[in-house]
Amino acid sequence: MLFIDFMRKEMESHPLGDKFKGDVRAFIAKHFSSMGFSKWLSEMRGETLSEDESFLVGKAYIEFGERKPSEIPTVLGLLTRQYNILFEVPAHYYEADFWESKFASH
Repeated sequence: MLFIDFMRKEMESHPLGDKFKGDVRAFIAKHFSSMGFSKWLSEMRGETLSEDESFLVGKAYIEFGERKPSEIPTVLGLLTRQYNILFEVPAHYYEADFWESKFASH
């Protein structure tokens, strides 16, 4: 599940979710500092992600986690160790150059 979709569900079930009037990005901005990615990652614990899903995990860390593209290979490795998430991806997903070329403006 995409991080933004996961957070949309969190917002809808949150007692104060209505005050955001469907603006999931505002909800993320308000609640990310306390919750971060932990609940989302726990939902994915033990899963094997496709190449597309893996790319979207990296993108979420860049967009919402404010990580540098060059850090994503390390993030993927940590997620494998900490959450037992397996990434079925080509080797270049574990190279900083790949992420930097995809997200040159970050």
